[in-house]
Amino acid sequence: MSIVSRALKIHAKVVTRTASEWITYKRGSLTLGFKAVPGESRFENVSSDGDIHAETKTVDFLIQPTDLWVEQTNETQGYYLEPKRGDQIVRQDGTVHDVIPGASDSVRTWSDSYKTFYRVHTVKRSKTNVPSE
Repeated sequence: MSIVSRALKIHAKVVTRTASEWITYKRGSLTLGFKAVPGESRFENVSSDGDIHAETKTVDFLIQPTDLWVEQTNETQGYYLEPKRGDQIVRQDGTVHDVIPGASDSVRTWSDSYKTFYRVHTVKRSKTNVPSE
């Protein structure tokens, strides 16, 4: 293991410990709960003649790929969930984020060349219904 990869492992632990929040990752009836680091990306939509038409902002979540492990059941073997369009991330305050493609037409990119985190692109949708007291 190189010095850089060791440093990135330490960095991932520190970032997760200090800047993360609990989220629920959802795909259909499947839910996984773990910590992720929120952030954002900004993409400029540029036409072929070079004019900038709009800026798109996504809310990104840095997720360790190992957090997307789905346990083995009687029907299936365990597997890693690959983020895809239509998945949802729910924050603790009930805010729902839909997973969408970013500028590269992929719903996720790697945070670095060592593949430390997925950077999952989302757009904020709404808050879930919270009963009033």
